[in-house]
Amino acid sequence: MENPIRIDIKHRDEMTPAKHLAVLRGEEGLEWGAPEGLEWSHPTWHVLLWQATTLAAHAGLVRRSIRAGDRTLTVAGLSSVFTVPAYRGQGLAKRAVRVAMDYAAREMQATHGFLLCRAHVQALYAGLGWQALDVPVTFEQAGAPYAWPAVAMVYRYGAALWPKGQVDLRGLPW
Repeated sequence: MENPIRIDIKHRDEMTPAKHLAVLRGEEGLEWGAPEGLEWSHPTWHVLLWQATTLAAHAGLVRRSIRAGDRTLTVAGLSSVFTVPAYRGQGLAKRAVRVAMDYAAREMQATHGFLLCRAHVQALYAGLGWQALDVPVTFEQAGAPYAWPAVAMVYRYGAALWPKGQVDLRGLPW
């Protein structure tokens, strides 16, 4: 009988440096398709899905105040979503995202979720209720604004509407 998936949600300060590094190494070898040379924020919270003692999937969260149109919003930035290759095809990434967004609604007081992704995974997020934005998105790189060339998506909690206009992540992307 296969071990059930165990879910942990950990703040990065609750993890030993070795454990944090091991989680981030779970991303090694995965092709993100993001422009090379960008600097990224590391997740503050980690949603970890374990098969026994092996990390099977992950979703990261960052709480950030961003600018959208003429408003400042507190968002839950979703990042570093991955499933280790041996565990793919089981819906674990979707499960990690759902758990992450539920946690963000309860614990982070976020009005929306926000993510940056590649076009070929856009459908996965759309199937979970995320909506693509068709506005410029900028963030900091080397002290200057950088325009994101790929997909940006938002997740609405309840009836919260997304404002019209350009988005500034006010810092590094996640």
